[in-house]
Amino acid sequence: FVQAVVLASDCDPRWLTKHLPGLAASRNVPVVSVKDGKKGSSVRLGEVFDIKTAIAIGIKV
Repeated sequence: FVQAVVLASDCDPRWLTKHLPGLAASRNVPVVSVKDGKKGSSVRLGEVFDIKTAIAIGIKV
């Protein structure tokens, strides 16, 4: 099961991730939103996971 969801706040179009907070809440999974004004949060989130960009990451432990 997914333990947490990390979302990039600058996703465009927004509908790509709009449903994820509600879905996570229905399964009692916390959602963390990443913001980075300089590079863009999707670029920053991708860097954390060693990929080019990411709009959403599910963490499974």
